[in-house]
Amino acid sequence: MEELKKHRELLKKEINNFFDESLITKKEDVKIYEFFKEYALRGKFIRGSLVLFVHEFLSKKISEDALITAVSVEILHSAILMIDDLIDKDDTRRGKPAIHVKVRELIPNSKDLIHDANSVAQCTALIGTYYAYASLSRVNPLLIKTISEEFTKTGFAELNEVILAQKLSVD
Repeated sequence: MEELKKHRELLKKEINNFFDESLITKKEDVKIYEFFKEYALRGKFIRGSLVLFVHEFLSKKISEDALITAVSVEILHSAILMIDDLIDKDDTRRGKPAIHVKVRELIPNSKDLIHDANSVAQCTALIGTYYAYASLSRVNPLLIKTISEEFTKTGFAELNEVILAQKLSVD
């Protein structure tokens, strides 16, 4: 358990670096990254910690590639959760406003606030996904393929959740 705590702190630092190194310059875009970073930093970091734990166990150290992979997995997981909150109509995540609720402050004069905030949240999740894959491209193309396959399965699971909810009645 102590190892996972150590990895959690390292991941927090690296996630901050991930967002600080972005190429975003427009004020509105910076705000989205701030929201995403705050959202990602609320996580438990279990997946990324496991990446680091296994890598450290096998190689006796944590490499730069392992850090990039762990952070990317955490960012991808956060992106999936953003979409999951939309699908499940959850307005909170990890005890705070979900991203689609938080971004409403960016578009207070919207004529269709719910739709527009949901759209901003979806775009935010996509931006995080693409940026995480760009980071992974520095590591190993096979890794991108493997992670993409797993996240594709997650996407289909979310899709099936929506479809099954139309077919099943749960009291």
